[in-house]
Amino acid sequence: MSFWAPVMHFLRQTRIFYRIISFIERHRIPEWAFLVLFGAFPFFQILAHSTLWLLPICPSLLLWSLRSVLRGTTPKLDFLDFLVFLILLLQIVFAFVAYGRAVDALTAALLTSVWFFARRFFYEENAKKLVFLSSVALLIVSAIGIGQYLFGAAELRWIDAHRFGDIGGRVTSLFSNPNILAVYLLLYFPLALGAWILPQNKGRMRVFYATTTVFCAFCILLTWSRGAWLGLAFEILLFLIFYSRKSRIATLWLPPLLLLSLPIMPKNFRGRLFSIGDLGESSIRYRLQTWRGTLRMLAAHPAGIGVGERAWHTVYPQFAVSGTKTVMHAHNIFLQVATELGAVGLVVLLMLLVTAIVRAIQRRNIVALAAITGSLVMGLFDHLWYYPGMLVPFWSMLALCAGSGQKVTETPCFVDILHEN
Repeated sequence: MSFWAPVMHFLRQTRIFYRIISFIERHRIPEWAFLVLFGAFPFFQILAHSTLWLLPICPSLLLWSLRSVLRGTTPKLDFLDFLVFLILLLQIVFAFVAYGRAVDALTAALLTSVWFFARRFFYEENAKKLVFLSSVALLIVSAIGIGQYLFGAAELRWIDAHRFGDIGGRVTSLFSNPNILAVYLLLYFPLALGAWILPQNKGRMRVFYATTTVFCAFCILLTWSRGAWLGLAFEILLFLIFYSRKSRIATLWLPPLLLLSLPIMPKNFRGRLFSIGDLGESSIRYRLQTWRGTLRMLAAHPAGIGVGERAWHTVYPQFAVSGTKTVMHAHNIFLQVATELGAVGLVVLLMLLVTAIVRAIQRRNIVALAAITGSLVMGLFDHLWYYPGMLVPFWSMLALCAGSGQKVTETPCFVDILHEN
């Protein structure tokens, strides 16, 4: 008799597995876990080692979603799921064969796996709860950021004081970095905006979502992240294009309105805006030099160097352009993925993104489309997942963007809510 035989006999007799599963199903624990994970995501930042607080939830969600697939209670796995599996496989393989720490790669794989539960969750009735909870958190985070700026608590160390000393600092709210805050705001802004214009929301709920949308947009401006400004403009433009014929016509008025607003625009805002594309500006020049060094590294390591800061700091200095040896990442999400997972990983990610975006356009799922494409616009100039926890909202929104590969009885959240008026 093996050591485990008495244990297994006890479990069978007490039916403990059945009791656990019944308890989970009765109290809908996975659903509530995802509500907390996605909706209350920013509040994890106030905890020490915030990423560690995300990890216990992800395995349970992954196991639950796989169990649902086996039971046939969720859309079956399709081509996009296969692509995500490839990314997970690459992350796991690089945990053991590359320059980085295994824990960094395995953490990234675990947080990325939230994709599988998110695809199931957005087809359920509690999606409305998710949007409401997310908007409450978004309003709080935005209000804290605005308060930081108004009361002089904005961070000064993230700016070029010589050129932009008049902007008064950059807000971080509950996050440690204004760029990380900007990524969060861009991913959640379309949820509030979509709920604001949703025909079913009226009265106080519409006022609440409108307030959240305005606060979030204002907070994005106060991060002073020019990449985030471009992402926000792109998200709003997509809503105008897809909402109605009248809104599409309104987009023609945007250029002249922008020109007319220049004289009344605050000087510090105008100066920051016009610095976009200025190759002589320090941070832009720094990014260009970083990209040059990154391309050198990719030429020498086309198969990738592994996930995480240790891998980057081990390899990049050998190829860095003078003055950028201490850079933390590639300042471009696509270059970063190519660096970590190699050319194969980049190709898989691009296939995944293109397919998901095409599906979102076909389904008129403008909320998810705006969230993903807007954040990717910022990702052209920053590493969206520098804080690993940001993988959770990104892959969740990408799952909403992807929808399902087959027909299902439930209607995905925010699909077809923007129709021709």
